[in-house]
Parts: sequence; C-alpha cells; structure tokens
Amino acid sequence: MFIIALLFMGNTFSQVTISSDNGSSYGGTWGNGNNNGTGFMAWSNTYGSDTGTFIGSPANNGMGTTGIGTTAFGMYATGTAYVNAGRTFNQGLQVGDTLTFYWAINWDASSGNKGFDLKSGSTTIINVNNTGSATITITDGTVSTDYGTNPMLVTVTRTSSSNYDVSITERDGSGTYTGSFSNSSSIDNINFYVGAQGDGEGNRNMYFNELKINRNADLSITGSAGYRLLSSPVTTPYSTVLEPIWTQGASTTSDTDQGDPNVFTWDRTTDAWEGATNLDANIVAGTGFLVYVYADDDFDDSDDAFPKTLSVSGTENAVDTAPTLNSANDGYTLVGNPFATTIDFDEATKVDLTNVAYVWDPNSGSGNGGTDANGGSGSWKTWTGSAGDLTDGLITPFQGFFVQNSSSASSPSITFSSASKSSGGTFLGKSANSISYLRLNAEGNGLSSSAWIQLSEEGSFYDKVKGDANKLQPLSTNYAQLAIQKGDELMDIAHVDAKEAYSLPIAFTSTIGGEFTLRATDFTISSDVEITFHDYQEGVSLKLDESFSYTFDTPRLKAQNIEPLSIIKSGVFRAKATDGTRFAITITPNTNSVSNETDSKVTEFALDQNYPNPFNPSTTINYSVKNSGAVNISVYNLMGQKVAELVNETKSAGSYNVTWNASEVSSGMYYYRLEAGGQSLTRKMTLIK
Repeated sequence: MFIIALLFMGNTFSQVTISSDNGSSYGGTWGNGNNNGTGFMAWSNTYGSDTGTFIGSPANNGMGTTGIGTTAFGMYATGTAYVNAGRTFNQGLQVGDTLTFYWAINWDASSGNKGFDLKSGSTTIINVNNTGSATITITDGTVSTDYGTNPMLVTVTRTSSSNYDVSITERDGSGTYTGSFSNSSSIDNINFYVGAQGDGEGNRNMYFNELKINRNADLSITGSAGYRLLSSPVTTPYSTVLEPIWTQGASTTSDTDQGDPNVFTWDRTTDAWEGATNLDANIVAGTGFLVYVYADDDFDDSDDAFPKTLSVSGTENAVDTAPTLNSANDGYTLVGNPFATTIDFDEATKVDLTNVAYVWDPNSGSGNGGTDANGGSGSWKTWTGSAGDLTDGLITPFQGFFVQNSSSASSPSITFSSASKSSGGTFLGKSANSISYLRLNAEGNGLSSSAWIQLSEEGSFYDKVKGDANKLQPLSTNYAQLAIQKGDELMDIAHVDAKEAYSLPIAFTSTIGGEFTLRATDFTISSDVEITFHDYQEGVSLKLDESFSYTFDTPRLKAQNIEPLSIIKSGVFRAKATDGTRFAITITPNTNSVSNETDSKVTEFALDQNYPNPFNPSTTINYSVKNSGAVNISVYNLMGQKVAELVNETKSAGSYNVTWNASEVSSGMYYYRLEAGGQSLTRKMTLIK
C-alpha cells in the first residue's frame, strides 16, 4: 500500500517557498560558482569578451524598480560575444509548482539577443527572447510588441504532468501575456543570456531578480477520527498548522484548556508521550508530533466531514536539517519530513540507527480506507531499506515518523539533505537488491495486519540485527496485530538467515474475535529454502509458498471500549511478546536429510541446531561423531542443572539424530551439549508452550 496516496493527497490552497534567490544577498558582486540562494545549485556562468555580470539597479539604465528592486542581478555584453547565466533547481518543477521572477529590459537587443530559456536538462522547453526590435517573443508566440520600462513579472506554473501555464506582465503596462505549453518533461533549470549588443555604453543591459519556486503545502486528512503523526515543512507554531481542527488541554492557544491534551510530543529522554501545553511554540524542523483528530471540529456535538485540510505557508526548512535524537541505546525519536516534498528515507544520512522508519497509517488495516463499521484499525508501516509496507521508504510532506537507535549507539543522528528529496515527488525506482522476503497478511472482521520475514546471510534467528523492525503498539482502539517473535521481541520485519533449520513463532492478537485469513501476499523465497506453517492448536502443518492461505478463528482481546486519549497514557510503545504461541513457521534449507544410519563418509564432529526451534513440545537434534566411542548428549537449564539425558552410549563414526520430548519441563531457554572423544559442542534452544 502506497502511503503517499493513502494519507496525504488532496486539494491544494497554500504554498511554501522551496527555492529563492535575490541579488541583495550577494554583497554587490555576482559571478560563476556563487550561490547565496536556497533550493538552487550554484550559478553556472560563461563569459565571452566584453561581457560580464554584476549587481545593480535597473534605474541606472532607465528602467523601473517595482518588484525587481535596486539590487538586481545584471548582465551586459557590449561587443559581439555572449554571456550566459545558468541556474539549476535542486528539484525539477512538480505538478502545482510555480516559478516566479522579475525581468527587465529597456533598449531592444540590437542585432543580438537577450532573454531566457526554461529547460529540462539541456532541452529548451520555453524560450523568451528579444532581438532587433521592441517585440518580445515566446516559443510559438509573442509576448508584446511595444517598448516600456516596467519590470516584467514572469510566472511559470506546472498545471499537470504534461502542461505549463506562463504569464508575463507587459513592460509597457498595457496587460499580461498568458500562454499554455504542452510538455511532459520537468523544467529543472533556467538560462539567462545577453549577446552581440554592440553597445559600448552598456545601455542594453538586462536585469532579473526575486527568483522563487513555490510548492503546494496542504495536508488532506482522510478517513475518520484517530491519531495522526505529523510534521511541518516550515517553521511555524503548532496552532497555525492545527487551526482548522479541534485542540484541547493546552494552556496556550488550544480551543479549550480543559480536558486531556490531544496534541503530543515525544519525550526522547523517557521514550514516552508528553501532552503539549503551549501550541504557540514553533514546530522544530525535522521533528514530528502526534495529534488525535476528532470528527467534531468545533465541539458542537455534530461531526464535521472528512477530509480536513491543514495548510501552511512560508519558506521551506533548510536542507541538512538534523533533529536532536534520543541518546540511549535502542531509544526511539519521533522525527518528521522537514520539506514540502516527498523524501526517500534511504537517502537520509543515518548514523548509529537501525535503518528502520516507522510510520503510523490510521487508514490501513480495515480494507475500507478507515471507514468500516468497526471504525478502522490503522497500522504501523515500516521500511528497512529493502522490505516493508512503507513502499520504497518514501515519506510524504507533513509526515512524522519514528526512528530507533542501534543497540550500541554512541552518536545517533539523522540528516535530511537535498539528496533525500525524492526526484520530482515520484519514485523513479532503485536498483534491485538480491533480497529474499515473505510478507504475511492476516485479514478479517474489517481488520488486517501484516508482518515480514527477510532472508539474507546478514540475518540472525537469535540476535537483533540491522534490518529487524520492531512491532509497535497500535494507536487505535480496534486493531489486529500480526508479528514475528524473535527471542522476547515482536517484529514487524524479522531479518533472519537460512543456514539452518529454525522455527519462528507467529504472534496474532485482535480486539475483535472471529474468522481471519492468513495469506502470503509477497513471496520471493527461492526453492533452496522450504517454509512450513504450523497451527499447534489445531495440529495443522502446511507448506508456505506464494499460494499459501489459511483461515482460522480467534478470540478477541479482553480490553475493549478504550477511550482514545488513554491509549498513549500508559507509555506502552513496543508491542510485547506473549508467553504462549499458537502459530509458527519453520524455515528449512533444502539439504540432504540425516538418519540414524552410519555414514562412512562423515569426517567431522558436529552438532546441528535443533529442529524446530523454538519448539513445543518435541524437537529433533542432528549430530555427527568422527570416531567410534562413548557419546553423550544432555540438556541443561539456565542454572546449569541437567534436565534430560538424551544419549549416553557407544556410537560408531557417523551421523545421527535424537528427539527430545519436553512436555514435562517449563517454557524457557535450554542448552544441549554433545560430548565425544574428549570434545564437546553446545547449542541453545527455546521451548515455548
């Protein structure tokens, strides 16, 4: 499910300035390689003989200064050569973007030319030019035919994926040119030029200034009442962003200071939510916050319609935004997209993090866009760089999300640079990684939840590794929760290897009981690995492949009718593992099976991992002995006490297996040890009842 379309698509009303440049910031000089603006690459200027660039006032050449100012970018070419000034945008124009600037010329361009090209790469999309007369032309048309001294306001808007609208105020003040240009390429640079003016006095100079690119900045909240994780593309108070919706419990600028707060920040020192008390405080760039969105916007006991639109305006947060993170090992921080464009999480610079993004999607997990009879469930969408429901790691404007420190984080950080902005707001694709994964999805009773297993050599059945993503506690009263249990943690994405046979418990809970269907919706596991699904309660074992589907009944959780604002009061964040398990999957490499028969080719002393593991109540242990002699295999608890002796006899060289039935011992971790010929090997296994 694509989070961008799901959460934040809607009509647009406000705009944020994502790029700007003004001659007044250049201190009187301007040339190739300068870059005192924001949202643009450095100026790329080329100069012929008797040409140059400068900062000056159009009034010096008999032109007006309204809009363009007295410290504008200037260009001259007094001989026969040309000067070009190129400016590449950090991002090409997206649908809805508007480029504006003021442009001033007085005398005509003699036999030469002066004007500008709007380009996509090296291809000119729109050309505006003056040569030899008062006429100013535009690609396939004419802007004006009369002289004038007024600076011209140029406006270029990308109205659709295949169209641009252009307007230019006429320099004689008589009107405004408007035109429409069909082109599906994204304009991503502009080139100003002057040449062959043949005017030694410099009366034919050209000026421009106030370059800006504005982007739509509105958030359409769809679905129904519930929690949203938000951020802001500009530095502005919480009250400004949240003005259209109901807020409460804050001492400053909320609709009422009564009741529990419905706006929360994340206390990174305690890993807990904290009610916001001052909504006049500015939202720090790159940080996120949580708000419970009520259906009733004005507390008149009448629900108001969704979608609800939040808007901001101003200048986009600067690139290289680096919010302050939790400093604790495994600690969480609520960050947010600081820009007015989609970002690619994989391109953000991350240090000492688990490389996982966690986004709360309130409208998923219901099958009806959050409008089912049960009120929708919502679910966390995660991304590890190669797998997860947060498709390709793309995070929309206004989206808050969690990141987690690694288990040994010395200096955790995340930096959002211009490189993290997704090109054109559309994901253009990444080079395919050699990743094997399985996505399971449980759906029923208007609820759904998913979990992933990723296989690679860097994975582990035992330890938390890069690529693991914890299952987080839902921010909704009704939910289904499917997770993979790894040790004592529940995972949304479990990163494991396939070097040995192993069983992973599957945890499933739901606030609404009844029938659910578990399916494999994404499956890229090769035939070298066999996966088996187990329902221990029903005594069912099934091959799990791309066509897997299994229907089961489950009771509901006891907790019901929870007040929405009480969900986060307990501080519970990471989902907790349970003591018992009903479901599991076994991952088995397709290797030659072993038996109790002696294998004359065996030349090593080996103890394999038990299978399945975790297990309930029986498991099988494969082992090999190199030489004939006494062999002992015993099982010990964590206190070092022997709880079972499985083998104690003389064996010939060969491969063997033995089964342990642990029905009379309690759940927990155990060690099993092979001793033979003065050598010993020990492994651990987990019993889950």
